[in-house]
Amino acid sequence: MRLIYHITEMSEISPIMFLVNIQKMKKHLMNDKTIIDMFKEYDVDIEELKLIPMSFSDLDVSAKCDHGVIYFNKKLINNLEDYYSYAVHEICHYLQQTTGKNPTTSSNNGSYLDNKYEQEGFAKQISYISDNDGDKSAKEYVNDLLDYHEIKNDSKKDELEAVLLKDAMFSYARTKDDILFL
Repeated sequence: MRLIYHITEMSEISPIMFLVNIQKMKKHLMNDKTIIDMFKEYDVDIEELKLIPMSFSDLDVSAKCDHGVIYFNKKLINNLEDYYSYAVHEICHYLQQTTGKNPTTSSNNGSYLDNKYEQEGFAKQISYISDNDGDKSAKEYVNDLLDYHEIKNDSKKDELEAVLLKDAMFSYARTKDDILFL
């Protein structure tokens, strides 16, 4: 199976539109609070975002970062704007991989959601969702993520939810019981 496609081989979109979509995403993300904070945290100039190599590929996931290159599932090419949060997650991995501060462990090693590098990527992604689409959307994303990964144990769900939501600033109670503690 071929993994990487040259932009001229992707019949769904012209090479110019491919570049326009990637540049539009980067321009949007350069002004995003989550991204700006993440680049500061890793002590990397935000201008480096313009230089991150990004491409589309046949993937069994929505996106991945491999050796400092971000790949998006080619099925996303026509509506990439709906998936900017995936870019946030993968940019986190890019920074982990390229700064030398946090060499990443493969997401295939052990439980995916227990991997601290994946947790950081998801926390940044969820913070982005909260800031751009609202707290309710961020909470729904976390619930969907935990369901997708078949986390059944309530205490494990609570533990992961706390880690994944740590960067999101929620302005409402998560449950009726939480109202008393706000």
